[in-house]
Amino acid sequence: MAVVVFAALGAGGLYAALDTTETGVRVIGYVIAALAGLLLLAFVTAIPRLLKKRGLEFDGRGVHFWYGGDRVLLPWSEVAAVGIGYEQPPGVPTLPLSVQAAIQDYVVDKVKDAIKLDGKRSIAVEIFPADPAALARHQILARYRREQAPPVAGLPATRWRLPLPPVVGVARGVERGVRTFSGQRWLGWFARPWSGGLVR
Repeated sequence: MAVVVFAALGAGGLYAALDTTETGVRVIGYVIAALAGLLLLAFVTAIPRLLKKRGLEFDGRGVHFWYGGDRVLLPWSEVAAVGIGYEQPPGVPTLPLSVQAAIQDYVVDKVKDAIKLDGKRSIAVEIFPADPAALARHQILARYRREQAPPVAGLPATRWRLPLPPVVGVARGVERGVRTFSGQRWLGWFARPWSGGLVR
């Protein structure tokens, strides 16, 4: 859609510039065509990166992550904890981890559905390394490195934050994977400080 819009703007600007004898219209037409052309070029060059497949899976060995042709395995021995972090907009009731632990899974799922997880909450899998040296070892994950106060005492401030689509079912799949293969490392859901809904 963006390609069509930018191409149409560029063609319209070029047509306006070539189909007139007025200097002002010609200048505006060329400027619009040039700007639309630059935006079109930037978008087209970004398409391969946007379409690269990425994924996350769990097994008895650890956490597997891939991005395009690059793959990495985080052995469970290098993982201190895994949880689902989300931003809590001001004015929306919170569901603390202590309450989640006390409520049956069914009720928790219904509450999560009821609060309508959306893109503004910046939902992400947060993987806390057991050894800070692991952060430097796995360069494929460098772009996902974030530093913020840990949700639980004893965890490092630096973690890998892998964004998730705002779909409760995907987050449930992550929870199921961690609980199945390394349940003691499952941290649960936790709120991060509100940043205005920006993905960081």
